[in-house]
Amino acid sequence: MFVGIINGTTVTQVGDINDLFPNTSFPPSGPDAAWYTENSCLPVNLYIPYDPATQYLESVPPYINGEYVYVSQVAQMSPEMIAQYQASVASQIGAQAAALLSATDWTTIPSVADPAQSNPYLTNQAEFISWRSQVRAIAVSPTYTSVIPAEPAQQWSNQPTPPTPTGSSTVVA
Repeated sequence: MFVGIINGTTVTQVGDINDLFPNTSFPPSGPDAAWYTENSCLPVNLYIPYDPATQYLESVPPYINGEYVYVSQVAQMSPEMIAQYQASVASQIGAQAAALLSATDWTTIPSVADPAQSNPYLTNQAEFISWRSQVRAIAVSPTYTSVIPAEPAQQWSNQPTPPTPTGSSTVVA
């Protein structure tokens, strides 16, 4: 836990509470409000909400805002930074799509869906082929807004079809 030692409206020091107060033990929940007041301290808030697609956190000298000390502020990305972010996200999506294709290559082997060749056999190979076509398009040309469709569930010839629910269900306590 980080705290800031303050003098009026100025932050004089920021650090880990155990380093700044080495001879003090604290409960697991941390110090209470009275301790902060007695020791001229405020907690440091390291989280500031921001949009990572258009903003970033930049380090700044410690400052007081309300009941906390802050050591960063939200800054707007330049157009170059936004383009870099979008390219990075697109690259990650493309890599994820390529990994999914690699992990499901086996679904396109003809014998996997041939009742004469394998027992059990994959009964929904056509769904996988269609899904893989969509995923391949993303792997080849990913954009930062690409959304990978959900992988179909494997359906095998020897698995019973789940019963279709009828009526209503009641939970008894």
